[in-house]
Amino acid sequence: MDITVYLPDELGLWAKSADVNLSRTLRDAVEALKVRAETLSEAAEIRLQLIDGDGRKFAGRFTGTLIAEGRDSAAYLTDDDRVLVHDWKNDSIIEIEDAEEELREWLPQDGYIEACASLGLEPVIDL
Repeated sequence: MDITVYLPDELGLWAKSADVNLSRTLRDAVEALKVRAETLSEAAEIRLQLIDGDGRKFAGRFTGTLIAEGRDSAAYLTDDDRVLVHDWKNDSIIEIEDAEEELREWLPQDGYIEACASLGLEPVIDL
């Protein structure tokens, strides 16, 4: 399908001079958005038992989908496109800024690969 996309002059000139394959870049971005939308197609309310910094228990609530589990944690994609990790050992929640990088710290390799697939990201494994 042919689609016309507008880029501001400065951005278009930069992309052209940097030899950016705009068709491929757009296709990859749209595919990643589609994967995330599919991941969230069955999003539901999730409640987690958490403990705050002062040791008080509370229920954390969000709408999202479980994308992977590890031995000590679980990763979720929220309906507002955040990635959260529930640390079971500490009953805490961490918001991930760079999923491709940070999920490796929280999940075993197979969980990391599964989470990246659910987010439309290519997992990177150090060999």
